[in-house]
Amino acid sequence: MGDSEDATPDAYVLSLLAEGKHRAAFEVIPQFGSAAAYAPHFANLAYRLWRAGQADDAAEALDEALTLDPRLASAWLTLGAVKLSQGELEEGDRCLAEAIDLGTKAASAPYLRGLAAKRAGRREEAAEHFIGCLDMNPAHGEASAELRGLAARGDSNDPAGRRAREALARANRSADTAPVRATLSACLIVKDEEKSLARCLASLQSVADQVVVVDTGSKDDTVAVARDSGAEVYHLEWRDDFAAARNAAIARATCDWVLIVDADEELPPESADQLRELLANPIPGPVCHLLTQSPAADATEAAAGLVGHPRLFRSGAGIHFAGIVHEQLVDGDGRPIEEVVFTGIPVLHHGYLEPPSAMSKRSARNWRLLQARAEAEPESPAVLFYLGMAQLDRGENEQAAATLRRAADLAGPDRGLRVKTVLGLTQALQLVGHWGEVETVLRAALADQPGHPELLCALGHELERQPRPAEAIAAYRAAIRGRFGTKMECQDFTCRDVEPRSRLAAIFLARGDAAAAAAEAKAGLAIRPEATQLRSLLASALLSAGERQAARAELDIVLAENPEYAGAHNNLGVCLALEGRHREAAREFETALAFKPDDMDALCNLAMSRHAQGDFAGAQHAWEEALKRKPSHAPAWLGLARTYLENGAYQAGAKCYEMAALHGGHSAEVMAEIDEARSELRRMTAREAAREEAE
Repeated sequence: MGDSEDATPDAYVLSLLAEGKHRAAFEVIPQFGSAAAYAPHFANLAYRLWRAGQADDAAEALDEALTLDPRLASAWLTLGAVKLSQGELEEGDRCLAEAIDLGTKAASAPYLRGLAAKRAGRREEAAEHFIGCLDMNPAHGEASAELRGLAARGDSNDPAGRRAREALARANRSADTAPVRATLSACLIVKDEEKSLARCLASLQSVADQVVVVDTGSKDDTVAVARDSGAEVYHLEWRDDFAAARNAAIARATCDWVLIVDADEELPPESADQLRELLANPIPGPVCHLLTQSPAADATEAAAGLVGHPRLFRSGAGIHFAGIVHEQLVDGDGRPIEEVVFTGIPVLHHGYLEPPSAMSKRSARNWRLLQARAEAEPESPAVLFYLGMAQLDRGENEQAAATLRRAADLAGPDRGLRVKTVLGLTQALQLVGHWGEVETVLRAALADQPGHPELLCALGHELERQPRPAEAIAAYRAAIRGRFGTKMECQDFTCRDVEPRSRLAAIFLARGDAAAAAAEAKAGLAIRPEATQLRSLLASALLSAGERQAARAELDIVLAENPEYAGAHNNLGVCLALEGRHREAAREFETALAFKPDDMDALCNLAMSRHAQGDFAGAQHAWEEALKRKPSHAPAWLGLARTYLENGAYQAGAKCYEMAALHGGHSAEVMAEIDEARSELRRMTAREAAREEAE
């Protein structure tokens, strides 16, 4: 594997691991270097996969971890546990022995070796391993239970039984000084959260020693739900200050560590397991970073929202929140938290799946608070960024552009904030029609942060618009090779795979290069097979290459996963039309339009299909609908002209050909068809004149 001076993992690889894509992550690591730095993250994912019942995937991820770093004790330990769960006692024991040789401090290693020996019928060997476990952790309940069983079954002269009794006695004497798992307080602030709170609190039961719920004025059954779950409920009058409410919850925490959770979040069982393991060992820092993962509304969407937050911290260290909205964790002196322990443990955030009415109500409240915070902190780039993006949401585009310009100027070296601000600024500039500034802003940002995939994709879009396709292709190629940096910030990680690959595929399709388009789509699907956009483009490329059966296979996958994907219905209609099944094709085009009424391709395809059936009135209607949506669409003018000619409306057809020539740039292809139509019109006129003369 490659190596470089930068030994800190890139966020892109970590994002793939957070989504469970360990194979894709392993393949791209050579592009980043520092292979060994990624090994613990593969081991973390493998642990979660194993706890989630995916032992085979876990074993594969552990093999990858050990390829990256053969001396990673935690990977050997988890691999041993996985092998034991699969019934491979000898191999599991070998892996556990390797973990112990490499210096693991986890008492679970000798305990699991004891289980392996017990299952294999090696009673005395099992006793030695259980004793080793209890010597490491006198409070290990499972090892104690095993040794009590051994002691009870042996007589006074039985060596294994005697050693078991001695170990149990030592453990009892050491119980007061034995290391125990650090305790955890989960802290929430809530208001009218009865629908989601029960799920959240149930997910915390196996790991939280204390759950603190601060209610800020619920009118529904939120408080009853919290109390029924065993949480400690406190009341706080809401004073338009999220930080104050958070801090009120933290003040009630009595455990060693504090975990910040929202009512619309959930700690998956495998994350709870990993959090328990984390708390059972010394943690090298006062603040830990967990991943917040927003599940996609549609399972076929690529890259669910993913961002890292410092939300687990040692209590009593002065750590608290600041900011009345978009609050931020700060240290005892009010400085933002910078040094954190990255855990890779995901928390599911369901809030973005709320109905629009709830989202709108929340946005209105946050807008009011954000205005107040901006007045109090007028030079804060983060506050100005949030304000500018809120202005965009409200349609205040001129104000947003001004606010985001100021935020970008103040962002300084904060890589993540500057990128987000620049992207918001370019969006505002486009909305107010200041297109000339967009490329300038993006290139200036790339000069500071070269290779950032989101900036490069945005530049590619702008270059396509101009149009400068060759330069756009270069920008997308650079995005595929780009880096996001080391922080798990709010970034669109598909800008290194799905987004540039899909744009490249579309460009190549437009050029008639089906092979290149298919290659781009396949490369993206190798990383994100759930990306329906890429799979639909692959089907289009296969259709262009004449590979109808292969295209149908891809479309079947898309429609099985997402029956409402308009592009797939459109492509399926094309397949059917090529087979001469125009009536069925028309139904697919109509289905595509039901899901995406403004789809020009589907409208034009429907018109052609109706034309092929001899339904010239239906074809004329579809062409006219297409031209209502895009009056400059030359192919639609050509199609309408052909339909008029079939109906004998020669003059109307001639006018449509003139419009096609006007909007088609008088291209050779368009002009050739127009010339042929004019010749045919002359022939028709001559034949009609001859017929009339003969009569």
